[in-house]
Amino acid sequence: MNINRQKNIYLQKMSSRLIRILSNLKFAIFILLIIAGFSVFGTIIEQNQSTDFYKQNYPENKAIFGLLNWEVIKFFNLDDVYRSWWYLSLLITLGLSLITCSFTQQLPMLKIAKNWKFLRRTQQLKNVDLKVKLKGINSSDIIYQLNQETYNIFQQEDCFYCYKGIIGRIAPIFVHVSIIQIFIGALFGAFFGYGGQEMIPKNETFHLQNIINAGYFSKIPISTNLRINNFWIDYVNRENGVVNQFYSDISLLNSKGEEIRRKVISVNNPLHYKDLTLYQSDWDILGIRGRLINNQKELQYQVKKIKTADGNRWLSQIKTNEGIEYGRNILIKDLKKEASLYNEKGGYLKKIEEGESFDLKGQAFVLDEILPSTGIDVKSDPGIPFVYFGFVLLIISTLLSFVSYSRIWIFSIENNLYIGGTSNR
Repeated sequence: MNINRQKNIYLQKMSSRLIRILSNLKFAIFILLIIAGFSVFGTIIEQNQSTDFYKQNYPENKAIFGLLNWEVIKFFNLDDVYRSWWYLSLLITLGLSLITCSFTQQLPMLKIAKNWKFLRRTQQLKNVDLKVKLKGINSSDIIYQLNQETYNIFQQEDCFYCYKGIIGRIAPIFVHVSIIQIFIGALFGAFFGYGGQEMIPKNETFHLQNIINAGYFSKIPISTNLRINNFWIDYVNRENGVVNQFYSDISLLNSKGEEIRRKVISVNNPLHYKDLTLYQSDWDILGIRGRLINNQKELQYQVKKIKTADGNRWLSQIKTNEGIEYGRNILIKDLKKEASLYNEKGGYLKKIEEGESFDLKGQAFVLDEILPSTGIDVKSDPGIPFVYFGFVLLIISTLLSFVSYSRIWIFSIENNLYIGGTSNR
């Protein structure tokens, strides 16, 4: 019996000590600074890259500060800081600290602020910010003026206690709640969110396969498909190829192939559906499609991407069949529906547009279409509503913090009227 009692007393002492530590403001600030410090790694070090990328950019023989190489990055999950177990543990610890502080300090302080507190002696005015002694003044005149200023007034015999702006005392609580909401959103996104990137040809239907990062408990929807209806580029100047915007016409399909949402997305104008967001990110050219006029035989050819000082170029060789030793070379610069035609020796012939024909070893060949593909970033973050709600509460708490919480005490001794006041603003 005594052993169980001692065990309960020990557990109570340990829990009380833990609560004191978590509710300590210095401890919360310390954890916050650690989170901010480790967040720097997530900003400096490229996130969610392949192992080969880190081996190439952070080799063992060229470790930064003699310590940071690709093995250290992988071991401590510095390649995915914001989803690492230790970073999430720090967020949970800070959230528990704010919750404990709210219940053990902020809420009791609000309750104390609502209590009536009357002063009756001059010695009690020592800790009051402003105090004054008046003679020959009737307290009823002052009380009337305070009532006009919307003060809450309480009287006990010849003593008065007045206050207003109690809502300003709620601001710190709202700050804690808003930060907790933001942390909850971050944790939901880390545990249940996922992200992927796809390069999809025009008129193709696909479902998410190329997952770049996923939370510990995330579930990839297999019943949702996407179809690229069209993709095009808007140029500022078609002659010099300056791009203004990329556009993808996307349809969201259910498991039966029925369209449930459709939108033309562009950079900074994504498609939102529930917790799924589709961003326009990149584009590419997959190939070209053409036909021989004499037999209307449709042919498709792959292209090879070449990186040059002036940007990407795409090269393809046109042959009517594998037996032909030479054909025509087509060089594509962009998606302006035109290409440059070269002979088998690399000599420039002419510029051709989609729908235009040219001679291919005695046969007329029509370039029907340059086949583009669009890059789509797919992200799901169920924590976003919590984050938005947290920032709304943070804005509200900022506004409430400007409300002045003021208190005034009035009491009389003999013929003297004593007035004391304090305010947080």
